[in-house]
Amino acid sequence: MPQSLNAPPLWRSLRLRLGAGAFVFLSTIFALVSVNTRRVLEEVALESSRLAAAQVAQTLNLALAPHTESSQTLARIQPYLQELVTPQGGGVLYLVLLDERGRELARTDAVPAVLPPVDHDLAGAWTRGLLHLEQDILLGGQQVGRLRYGLSSTLLRDASDRLKRQNLITYGLLALALVLVLALLLRRLGQRLNRLTDAGTRMAKGDYEQSVREEGHDELTLLARVFNRMAAAARSRIRELESSQAAVRELNEALEARVEQRTAELLTANHHLEQTLADLRRLQASLVQSEKLASLGSLVAAVAHELNTPIGNALTVATGYAHKARVFDEQARARLQRQTLEQFLTDSAEAAELLLRNLLKASELITSFKHVAIDQTSSKRRHHDLARTLQDILTTLAPALKHRPIQVETDLEPDVRMNGYPGPLGQVINNLYNNALLHAFDADQPGVMHISAHRIDEQRVRLTFTDDGHGMDEATLHRIFDPFFTTRLGRGGSGLGMHIVHNIVVGLLQGQIEVRSQPGLGTQVEIVLPIDVGTHASASSDLGDPS
Repeated sequence: MPQSLNAPPLWRSLRLRLGAGAFVFLSTIFALVSVNTRRVLEEVALESSRLAAAQVAQTLNLALAPHTESSQTLARIQPYLQELVTPQGGGVLYLVLLDERGRELARTDAVPAVLPPVDHDLAGAWTRGLLHLEQDILLGGQQVGRLRYGLSSTLLRDASDRLKRQNLITYGLLALALVLVLALLLRRLGQRLNRLTDAGTRMAKGDYEQSVREEGHDELTLLARVFNRMAAAARSRIRELESSQAAVRELNEALEARVEQRTAELLTANHHLEQTLADLRRLQASLVQSEKLASLGSLVAAVAHELNTPIGNALTVATGYAHKARVFDEQARARLQRQTLEQFLTDSAEAAELLLRNLLKASELITSFKHVAIDQTSSKRRHHDLARTLQDILTTLAPALKHRPIQVETDLEPDVRMNGYPGPLGQVINNLYNNALLHAFDADQPGVMHISAHRIDEQRVRLTFTDDGHGMDEATLHRIFDPFFTTRLGRGGSGLGMHIVHNIVVGLLQGQIEVRSQPGLGTQVEIVLPIDVGTHASASSDLGDPS
């Protein structure tokens, strides 16, 4: 989130912080100096009080010691004591003379009714203005009495108070002077900072034609110099950016023109590609249809070749029987013998049996061919027996193996009634059959093809087509369903056989197909189909299930 460029409030300004810091610093210095001065004054006053007390004590001792030898001298001491008291001079305020046992011998005026305790700590007593002291009176080194007296410290106290007031006034004036000087310095600093701030704010708003006056040789001057250089560099960069933007605009215009031209070319190429794709789809459909017709043609040729044997045999038998019938007719016209009649009847029975056997075989082939041919030329859904449909298909495909050492094994579960498309199913088996003959085995290589069909449950069946031929590597297996992919291009492979198988199984028959193969281990094609195509959309759940 962008920060505001407005001036901060007074309580956040740097000038106020600097001023407050300087004020606190100076106040601390003045407070420390004042406390130290007061401490020094108190020590001086205390020392003066001690000196004064010592001097007074020595003077009084020298003055009074000679007069304490006898009681007759006390009358003379009383006036002398009164003369020592100076109430207005700030000296001794009262005197009390005691003997060595502490009995009072004489006193002056202004003595308190109850003698106050002696001040042993002068540090706390001199500020009171009166010190209560006690002094031994010595004569010849022996104590002859004691003197209690009050010593005034008013002059010291007053002098200390006057000095404190003078120091306070002096420090106050110095503080005021320093505050004024600091205010002037801060005002000057604020003016220079404001000029820098205003210039920076205008630059932030897009006005890069800014410069700040460089005054003096301090840090703010260095900051102003750096700011001016930054502004000059910014102006130079902006001019470079403007020049770059102009070049980019020109480049964009050129690119837009090229893009428009390229788009038009791509649209034209796309139109051509769509036409080519439509042509390829039509070609693919035509090739698929051709593949189906070629398969049907191969079927017709194989069936015709297969029919040639029973029909040829029947024709031979019929020709021989016709010849014998003419001979019998001639013999009957001349003279019919019993033996001749019996031989003719025997030959007729044999001929009839041979004709019937060969014609029945031809009839079976024609019936199977008719079913397969009708189914493969139409995609009509009907009920059919799966085992019978597969057997008819294999019967029509059997002639292709007459001259190949390949065996076909079947394992077909009976009574599996399906509602589906037997014609496309036959196309699938036919393509798998022919694909195995073309790719799995060499011309004279023996092998086995195995076809099984079993019910998975009440709704699905599994068809498995297995050969023990060459097998396929991973790359070929990955592309086996790609259209026009073949490993025998130009040698009988069109690349559409397995593609048609996949489309029929997954599309029309609504099933799934999976191919497993390894080089040298043959190939297995597994197909799972719904028993009733009309009620099941997919049969994909049991591929690879061994049950």
